Amino acid sequence: MPLNLAHMNIYGPTRTNSLRGERYFIVFTNDFTMFSWILLLKDKLAALSKLKIFKAHVENEKEIKMKCFIYERGGEFISEEFESFYAKHSINRQYSVVRTPK
Repeated sequence: MPLNLAHMNIYGPTRTNSLRGERYFIVFTNDFTMFSWILLLKDKLAALSKLKIFKAHVENEKEIKMKCFIYERGGEFISEEFESFYAKHSINRQYSVVRTPK
């Protein structure tokens, strides 16, 4: 079912900045449809705000609640702020092995 499981990962820094100065990007991939969204980041600290934007966008567009994210244990998505966000929205988490493709 769409949005039951979404993969997320951060890539960067890139060699060249975007026009607005971003050097990182975060990719969200719906496991069911394999549709992906890419959002640009100036630094990794912007990941939580981009996650909030992504969640609001897809839930509003599809009228379905996010249920679970899978990500590497690289640390970008593990902090007190992330844990609070996951708990507040009842989002489960799964972990993949670092530096391996889906």
